[in-house]
Amino acid sequence: TGAESTVVAIAGDARGRPSGRIVCVGARERGDDGVGPLVADEIRHTYPDVDVRECRDSFDLLDVIGDAGTVVIVDAARVAGDGAGSPSVPGTVHVVADLEQAQVSLGLSSTHGFGPSDVLALAGTVGGAQATVTLVAVVGESFDIGADVSGAVTAAVPAAAEQAVRLLGQGSGLPGQP
Repeated sequence: TGAESTVVAIAGDARGRPSGRIVCVGARERGDDGVGPLVADEIRHTYPDVDVRECRDSFDLLDVIGDAGTVVIVDAARVAGDGAGSPSVPGTVHVVADLEQAQVSLGLSSTHGFGPSDVLALAGTVGGAQATVTLVAVVGESFDIGADVSGAVTAAVPAAAEQAVRLLGQGSGLPGQP
């Protein structure tokens, strides 16, 4: 399904901009960790009215999330397991509404060491981050400094961008829900 065929209804603010935002995490110079910025580029090109922001690592999330009510985070991930058909195949896109549960059931972990669930849990203890947050995680395979984004992860960029915009439009964080 191409991004241009997707119908997205996003509630807007007084200027017509979406009330939520997509935050893409990653560093372009660290191999597959660069998927976040590539998805941000895709969203800006294909969906110019969507509020998309970038940050290099999870520590910057709270500043970038700000006062948004709905946030979709796009990030590269490592997933436990191996083999064809497993959740760890590079380029696989996971939609995660419960970040803590994803760490347990999928073995999902951030490539940044201190991931989105850690940042949001910390924010909750100090009275911040009241947003509804969903993670779009793209499984990567190489995160070496100076490496290029792998072909499998590059191929997943349009699907990850479309999924993130669709989730933002739904506002609930779960596919198929109003």
